[in-house]
Amino acid sequence: DVRLDREDVLVLLRDADIKGLPLDTLARKFKMIQTTMRPLIVPYAPYAEGCDKEVPEVADILRQLEHAEHVGVAGAARRLQPWLVQVPEQAYRALWQANAIAPVAQARYGEQFVRLVNPRLYDPRCGLRWDDSPQFLAAEALVY
Repeated sequence: DVRLDREDVLVLLRDADIKGLPLDTLARKFKMIQTTMRPLIVPYAPYAEGCDKEVPEVADILRQLEHAEHVGVAGAARRLQPWLVQVPEQAYRALWQANAIAPVAQARYGEQFVRLVNPRLYDPRCGLRWDDSPQFLAAEALVY
């Protein structure tokens, strides 16, 4: 059915031999999930009082990334895994423009490690909440 293979992935597979599979093209064209998600470090503890304070363990890892010359990135990434949330690209960009998120040691890591810096967007019971936050409404939308 044409609708199931609108990117002609099956044609690419049929026409290539095993040694010449166009893997980069296949990866670009075939996506099970169409929405791009971005990882975001949320350094606040769920179900905690005073959720605007960072978890000390996470704060230590982030501080190491910011200040150490040669930190093992793989080790830090593994230790940060429990604190990562996947955010849709559009929401990620809105959070970025609202200065609600910030990169950790951007000169060294680019956007590899990005953290939530606006604790008002974190609810200790529900987690990250950006969908109906006033920070993301245009000023014109607030005028009736």
